[in-house]
Amino acid sequence: MVDTYLKLYQPRHPYPSITAIASSLNFTHITAVPTSKYLTENGVSPLFTHELIEAATRVNYGQNVDDIHALEGMVSMAANGAHSVAGGNWQVFERWAKESGAKTHLKTTVQHLRQSNSGKWHLAVEGADEKIYDAVVLAAPYKSTGIKIEAADLNLEKAFPPVDYVHLHVTLLSTTAEHPQGSYFFPSAPETPIPQTILTTSSGSTEPEFNSLTYHERIQRAGQPPEYIVKIFSKERVTDEWLEKLFGAGTVGWTRRKEWDAYPRLPPTTTFPSVKPTDGLYYVNAFEPFISTMETETIASLNAVDLLLHDRYGRGVCGYKSDEYPNEVKPADFAYGWDC
Repeated sequence: MVDTYLKLYQPRHPYPSITAIASSLNFTHITAVPTSKYLTENGVSPLFTHELIEAATRVNYGQNVDDIHALEGMVSMAANGAHSVAGGNWQVFERWAKESGAKTHLKTTVQHLRQSNSGKWHLAVEGADEKIYDAVVLAAPYKSTGIKIEAADLNLEKAFPPVDYVHLHVTLLSTTAEHPQGSYFFPSAPETPIPQTILTTSSGSTEPEFNSLTYHERIQRAGQPPEYIVKIFSKERVTDEWLEKLFGAGTVGWTRRKEWDAYPRLPPTTTFPSVKPTDGLYYVNAFEPFISTMETETIASLNAVDLLLHDRYGRGVCGYKSDEYPNEVKPADFAYGWDC
């Protein structure tokens, strides 16, 4: 499956739709069914699916294998060999914007986007004059932007079908407890050793109070007991009282909480938002209901820009005309758009 996905890094025509991408990769039948059904039909033990794979889908997407489509379910198992940037992966995208030489307008609220009879796009920003553009790339979930979009040939409901998001609570904390308390998990056997990484499933008699709990770092300060940095993912806010129950009274130091709509709900589907809702408008986040990761959003961005360039200039990001794309397979480390 990963080898098939890597075809997206080869020189190719831009895809006009996510349906076209799914079809070219032969993934359409995989997004059409739940993870649990697909794996069962392909000989995977239901116990393995609901206890191991569901643990991964819950920590990665906050969804169970009976609810999430099979392609994304298997994406949850594909993190082997993943890398991250010290200080945060966000630095990659910040640097891209800086190196591009583009003008950036941070903390700017776009209120209205209107296409005139000439085909130009009029963009209204809060507290500023209207700007006019030849083309616009929308790179945020449409529902969350609050932008009013108007164009003569644009059907908003068809172009941007509703996509619900998982509201996630992340709790970071420090604790002197080397492990969570056994009494939280086994009241009748409180001395039971508890691991430092705990993933959950929905197949028990009660719904777990968190999706995952992971010890990340051990900090040793002179003359003080060791401290541990812990991260918890949960569907609801966890209270200070609950944390004391989990780690022990007086063991929790600082606590930081964050909540947001972290990822789209990904039910089985064969229909997707439009990559090009109308002439001159391109939608990067159309890719999200297909596969939702930071990496695939870079693919979606490349595809949107490639499509825009073909529409306006008849050539893609690497300068190819429609009939000039090479047929030979490029090396495994080749990335279209970077290694033209």
